[in-house]
Amino acid sequence: MSEVIVIPPKTSDKRKRVAAYCRVSSTKAEQLSSLKVQKENYESQIRNTSEWDFVGVYCDAESGLKSHKRKGFIELLGKCENGEVDLILVKSISRFGRNMYESLLTLRHLKDIGVDVWSEQENLKLLNYSADSDFALMLIVAQAESESKSENIKFGLKYGFKSGASKLYNRVCYGYTHDENGNLIIDEIKATIVKTIFDMYLNGYSFSGISKLLYECNIKSPSGKDKWSSETISKLLSNEKLSGDVIVQKTFVENYLDGRQIKNDGQRDKYSVQCHHEPVISKELFDAVQEEKRKRSNVAVGQDGATKRRSKKSK
Repeated sequence: MSEVIVIPPKTSDKRKRVAAYCRVSSTKAEQLSSLKVQKENYESQIRNTSEWDFVGVYCDAESGLKSHKRKGFIELLGKCENGEVDLILVKSISRFGRNMYESLLTLRHLKDIGVDVWSEQENLKLLNYSADSDFALMLIVAQAESESKSENIKFGLKYGFKSGASKLYNRVCYGYTHDENGNLIIDEIKATIVKTIFDMYLNGYSFSGISKLLYECNIKSPSGKDKWSSETISKLLSNEKLSGDVIVQKTFVENYLDGRQIKNDGQRDKYSVQCHHEPVISKELFDAVQEEKRKRSNVAVGQDGATKRRSKKSK
């Protein structure tokens, strides 16, 4: 029998251009501190590895489900597309993304263009022979963890709503501020502006007319803009919190993967607390404005409950 000779794989003398990606899911102080430590450690690791060239450390403080909002992640992928990166370091596959389908597409594309991904916690490298299925398995686990976390958050929100303990009941709106205990108290200056807006609307001013007057008086919008939009004025005029009541869960997230807020038109429970805090305006004034808004609307409700557009708005 002839002797078997082992031919070892070729080793490349080419230096690797290495980047790292790290992410935390929020901008809380402790998470931002963790992000800073991760960034410093990755830069030190790459710079102190003789066969590596440092490309950069890309960071995000965003949910892993929202890749389109992760600026650091998008910038890193752009570097890969331009052929500037050979290897990406990531602490765990869950940091890369929790949307399994989207992450798999990204990983497969990186593999196609010859970019390796090293997930340190799982000790997996994308370009290894068996890693493709291993990465898919780890992404399934990461997505399952996200689903569980989402359900826990929903349960916590519902409990807080039903018990009245939710901090959302004390969320500040225009006309209010917080006291030292986080309770709603009236902001006297903004409350005066709120009362003026309500009075103007009942006296026949349109949204655009109110906006124009506020601009001429140099009164900034709730978001600090020079001009108030018609939508902002309309929402303020419909905010029951200004009359002392609170309704929560006006919107909800149906699909945790996209995180999009949907208006709650009866799909979920709403929770109301009457006389929750001191009102800026009376309930009579609030109700009068709601009736005026209905009169000016070009949407009519028939006897069968169906809505239809009027031919033109009422004056």
